This record gives sequence, structure tokens and C-alpha cells, in this order.
Amino acid sequence: MKKIICILGIFSLIMGCNKPSEQPDFSNKAEGENAVTCTLKGQSCWEVVQAVGETEIIYPTQEKTCYIYPDKQNLCTYKNPSLEKIKLTVIDFDMYKDGGSRSYTLSDGNEAVRIFIDRKFGSPENGFATISWPDKSSVTFDPKGHLVRQKPAAD
Repeated sequence: MKKIICILGIFSLIMGCNKPSEQPDFSNKAEGENAVTCTLKGQSCWEVVQAVGETEIIYPTQEKTCYIYPDKQNLCTYKNPSLEKIKLTVIDFDMYKDGGSRSYTLSDGNEAVRIFIDRKFGSPENGFATISWPDKSSVTFDPKGHLVRQKPAAD
């Protein structure tokens, strides 16, 4: 595991200049531990996941509808002071009829990241949260905020 973390760290250093600022930063918590942490815009990824729940939807009409069909144009705006402090903006939000799963798209003006919070009925991953980047890399946290899975960027 340490070799993988080391390789990811070296790869991140080499590619760091070309990656958007919202790419995850993985680093060892403490020497000798196998634990890995993730940061997004200098903030703990888990703290960002928790902060998206504070997002307020601002509807353009009294019908509380965000989308115009068939082109699914989003007319809503989103307010989240906690994320705005770290220069992230919620640009899209969806709630699913599967038990309340939620998908948030965040941006700092460059490429966007997606946070999916699983709330499917009967799902073994109910409460898990996954952050995905445009390069197809992702990290997944359990409901207590432990990093349980990380997927490297797709080739």
C-alpha cells in the first residue's frame, strides 16, 4: 500500500503543475501510518462533503422547478456560504427518487467536481459519499468520514 501511495505522490508532483486546482491532494497523515487524507481547495474532502448539505436552492418561480424541458436548462441558483469561503460554487444539484440520493456539482470557475451522496433504500453503501473529478479519479467516504476507496485517473 505504501508503494502505491508513494507512486501516486510522485505522479502528483510531476503532474501537479498541469492539474486544475480542484484535483485531490493525497498525503500521509503521519509517518508510519497507512492512512491517506484528501483535500479539495485546501479543505478536507470530508468537510466539503459535509458542507454541501448546507446548500440552499434558489428557485426562479413559485413552482419550485429548476429545469425547463426538453433541453433540461437549469434555472436555479445555489447558495452555500461555507463553500464560497473556499472559492467553490454549487452549479448543479439533483435529488433522486431512490431514497434521497443527492448529486452536487461544484466549480471554482474551471473544471467541475461531482459529489454523490448515496441514500438508496437497502443499499450497503447508504450514507457513502463519492467525489469524482473530470479525469475519472474519485474518492469514497463511509458515513463516518473514513476514506474507504480511491480510484486513480483513467488513462
